[in-house]
Amino acid sequence: ARRSTAIRKAVDDGSGVPFSLRSLARTLAEMSKTDKSLFNEAIQTYREALDGFRRTRNNNGAASVLNELARLYARGSDLSQAAMCAATALVYASAARNVTTLAESYGIAAMIAWQRGNLKQSYAWEHEARTLTDSLLQQTRTATVKQMEERLQIERFVQAQKTRSEREQEQQRLYQYLALALVILFGATGGIFYTGRVRRKMLTAEFDRASAELELLKTQLNPHFLFNALNSIDAMLQEGDRFNATTYLNKFARLIRNVLDGSRQKTVSLSQDIESLKLYLELESMRL
Repeated sequence: ARRSTAIRKAVDDGSGVPFSLRSLARTLAEMSKTDKSLFNEAIQTYREALDGFRRTRNNNGAASVLNELARLYARGSDLSQAAMCAATALVYASAARNVTTLAESYGIAAMIAWQRGNLKQSYAWEHEARTLTDSLLQQTRTATVKQMEERLQIERFVQAQKTRSEREQEQQRLYQYLALALVILFGATGGIFYTGRVRRKMLTAEFDRASAELELLKTQLNPHFLFNALNSIDAMLQEGDRFNATTYLNKFARLIRNVLDGSRQKTVSLSQDIESLKLYLELESMRL
């Protein structure tokens, strides 16, 4: 602390010297508990620090030094000087408007008043100290609650963003499955067309049969129906109704499969026709 004070004085750092002097005074005051010869030096160093804080108009620093001086004088049984320091500390702490320092000043003043036998004044100052301490604690609690609320809001926002991202990813997967189903569907349809063209080139009779199958398939796979079905699936996905979208897609796939299977056969069983009709009606009822 002595070295720090000397360096600050050398560079003429007026604002920093009082802090260094206060640190040195604290060290000397602690050492004076075992070495009484350092008591007066600690007092003098505190006085120098106080002068420095006064010159730099640091009211809070001055109040802090006066509080420590009051304690030191009280420890040396000089209650008159201790009371004077405590009273002056209250003035500086009030001017600084620092609740922590002001509460400390009231507490020290109350302690010294008690030692001097002024119980009424001691009680009044102790009450002020506790009031300020409670106010400071309340401010701290309020700030802590506010920080917790802000953290909770941030966590909720992050969770909402995460949930939204997961929902979008899930919806994207559903779109991919739907696209895959469409690719398979159109791929199968294209395969049928391609097979029909090859067979037309090979045999005239086969061409006639394939043409009849193709016309039947076109009749059964009405483009308007396909368009409405795909729009219904898309609407359910947009509304987030995954269950009905999946159910609709499964029924639609079964109907397409029945149609495709039936188009390859010369005759279709009655049960198969009934199943296809039932699937068609269920799809229409779900769409409505």
